[in-house]
Amino acid sequence: MALAPFAARRKPLGDPPLKDSAQWTLIGKPVARLDIPAKTAGTAIFGIDVRVPNMVYAAIRHCPTFGGTVSAVDDSEVRLRPGILAVTLLKEAVAVIADSYWRAQMAVNALNITWNEGSNGSVNDSAILSSLRGGLTSRRQSTAFKRGSVDSAMKRAVASVESEYILPFLAHATMEPMNCTAHVTEDSCTLWAPTQGQSLYLQVLPKLLGLKPEQIQIVTTYLGGGFGRRFESDFGIEAALLSKTIGRPVQLIWSREEDIRRDYYRPAAIHRVISGVDEEGRIAAWRHWVASPSVLSRVFPQMVKDGVDGSAVEGIFDQPYAIPAMQVDYSQREVGVPVGFWRSVGHSGNAIVVESMVDELAQAAKVDPLQFRRGLLSGLPRFQHVLDRVAMLSGWGGPLVSGVQGARRGRGVAIHESFGGVVAEVAEVTVLVDGCLTVDRVWAVIDCGPVVNPDTVYVQVPGRFYLGCLRRCMVGYRFRMDEWRRGISMTIGW
Repeated sequence: MALAPFAARRKPLGDPPLKDSAQWTLIGKPVARLDIPAKTAGTAIFGIDVRVPNMVYAAIRHCPTFGGTVSAVDDSEVRLRPGILAVTLLKEAVAVIADSYWRAQMAVNALNITWNEGSNGSVNDSAILSSLRGGLTSRRQSTAFKRGSVDSAMKRAVASVESEYILPFLAHATMEPMNCTAHVTEDSCTLWAPTQGQSLYLQVLPKLLGLKPEQIQIVTTYLGGGFGRRFESDFGIEAALLSKTIGRPVQLIWSREEDIRRDYYRPAAIHRVISGVDEEGRIAAWRHWVASPSVLSRVFPQMVKDGVDGSAVEGIFDQPYAIPAMQVDYSQREVGVPVGFWRSVGHSGNAIVVESMVDELAQAAKVDPLQFRRGLLSGLPRFQHVLDRVAMLSGWGGPLVSGVQGARRGRGVAIHESFGGVVAEVAEVTVLVDGCLTVDRVWAVIDCGPVVNPDTVYVQVPGRFYLGCLRRCMVGYRFRMDEWRRGISMTIGW
């Protein structure tokens, strides 16, 4: 901070020379991270670890439907409990402030709350699915991308595939639930927040609290997982309002249940894809429809062009495969569930759809799925190198070791580019007799360009995989966790 005024007075060079990679002394070299000792010793301060003088704690219960409001609260029994300082009504929630988080949470659980569920009270899985599916045939579709004539190209196809893919809403499920400590006075506001969106608070809080932006200070703590969820400001705003109400610093902690129920989710989506392969075993045409809620229309509406949320179709229209004719249409369908940035945003779901469809086309063409992909990546050496490398590491095409009697074992491959990084993975999976899955081995190869610290990338790849498996187990996928923990191994390539 002390250097910033001096740097601001210096005139930047018009065309600064870039250092040749041969002269790099730090980039590409393993460097010990400064945060590891504190995190290992348990001395790192995450949002939930903040302690300030005279601080009290708050727990919260939100309306079970989005957009619903508080109609009435019976708190007569709760207010008599020891340590309870206040029961506070917000527009869509009720909070209890107490001298400990445990007392606050037990009290908020005991409240008798009557909710006005609002227009989303009737929203359920069936209604959401019906709305999304209606988007596939809606006249209000917008063309996100078009190349060549799909109809003409499909006439040359010797085999075609039509598939529908349904992607669910996904919560961020960060390791540390939403929390924020706020201290609001007549002329200041300080937030101790694990946040990815400091500037959002400076836009919202001045109007909400009647303060100037310079009277607001954001102290950013370590994040116990962000993934885009902590870009949102809802939990920090609630903490500030509660502090203003009671006139003391308040640490608001959402329970895990509240954290899952009140997320800004990765959008649910329905994809319909029609594609065909020609006599040479290549993709002749690709017709793709997407129906989903829009993240950008809420967060950055100026980025929605001609009715297309670019994040909803990324990884589809710009997929690397050589396809002479392609059309991608998008239909925005809002279904009463808030959506937000979730890790790799659109790529996280669209990669699954594209790679699943490519597998189906490889099967229709009767071509090995890895070789099918390689043939579509001609002239793209980065992709081919990553694919060849993962094939070599995994022994693709070689014999599979027999597993549990009666079980089926196989390998699958996928490759995708997201934000400049190309990743290929091969998974070896066993399907047990009872239908449960065990992920036995995974090989991952990544080309992400110049790497500042290779150690960071190395731990990111298996870390993301383990987290992904764990999250799927949490939401009902039938993994056998004992087998998964005991048998899995990871090989990383560069």
